[in-house]
Amino acid sequence: IENPYKLIPASDHGAGFFVVLRSRCVGALACRLNAKVRTVRRLRKYHMKEGRFVPPNGAFTRTVSIRFSHCDPAGIVYFPHYFDMFNGLIEDWYTEQLGVNYAKLILDDRHGFPFVHIETDFKLPSRMGEQLDLTLLLERVGRSSLSVIIVGHLAGVERLRARLTTAMTSLETQRSVELPNTLRDRFEAYQNLTGGVGSGQSGLKGDA
Repeated sequence: IENPYKLIPASDHGAGFFVVLRSRCVGALACRLNAKVRTVRRLRKYHMKEGRFVPPNGAFTRTVSIRFSHCDPAGIVYFPHYFDMFNGLIEDWYTEQLGVNYAKLILDDRHGFPFVHIETDFKLPSRMGEQLDLTLLLERVGRSSLSVIIVGHLAGVERLRARLTTAMTSLETQRSVELPNTLRDRFEAYQNLTGGVGSGQSGLKGDA
């Protein structure tokens, strides 16, 4: 692709200069967009290990509407927006499933829950106008950490799977603190309710 910002001699700067510069910029953007569209089509061709997913009984699931603001020029979710969705799901899980006011934990109790590790498999793209289901499964409860699996699925087909580890910290000292027994008991109860394994698959392994 020709450099759209190539300098033009000062003697040539005039009305035509702006037309040429704009034309080159538009051409460069069009090439980038076409490359992204070809990538999406290639991924669709090979199906990205498409697998079935059925949430375990009692698993916390919420539906997210894929909006215009979530998507890139190719019309699919721009991947950083998934992490906002994940964090929102975790907040709702604390408040709605565990009966623990997440905002109070942060603002009044002065505890933080930063992510210390995230890994995500993006298997199929999601598009504007779709309703993506997100299911939270609890994989491990540590001394101060929590490992969760979040599965994005639609119509029984898994689209993405994330493993996230969050650590409980003091906002005053910025150091990790041990999970209180009241929280630990609720975590373990949820883990027992859902089987304690982040699979929830039917027919095919979701993390294959």
